[in-house]
Amino acid sequence: MPSINVSQLLLKAVDKEKVNIANYNFDRPQALDFDMAFKVLTDLMRGQKAQLPKYCFVTHQRLKEVEEVEPSEIIMFEGIMALYDPRIRNLMKYKIFIHCDGSGYSYLRRHTTLPKDYEGRTRTGSNCRRSSAPVLSVREGGL
Repeated sequence: MPSINVSQLLLKAVDKEKVNIANYNFDRPQALDFDMAFKVLTDLMRGQKAQLPKYCFVTHQRLKEVEEVEPSEIIMFEGIMALYDPRIRNLMKYKIFIHCDGSGYSYLRRHTTLPKDYEGRTRTGSNCRRSSAPVLSVREGGL
């Protein structure tokens, strides 16, 4: 069963001339390529192999390499913005949304996204806290 995380579908590139990458919030809809997500999902649902782009979190660029994903009767598309785009929601036969209160969201963020930021994305602790602060403060009512 293919599992596609929405974070695999970040936009082609972040313009480092216009954006301070250390403070950039990747956990927002504008950072994701929903057109690519829609194409990948529709290809898989038609029984075709799909090309899933690979993203380098160090250079903040999409790599030339792709991951080939085989079609399956069950496709898991997951991530905090997975159901944001109505085209994608309408494709899904079953949708499971797990709502976390502030403490649950903070727990998930601190145990999933932040470790990736430290290890694979070469970000510092203060960069990670600063970029996630607006997201966490909205959900928690402050930091």
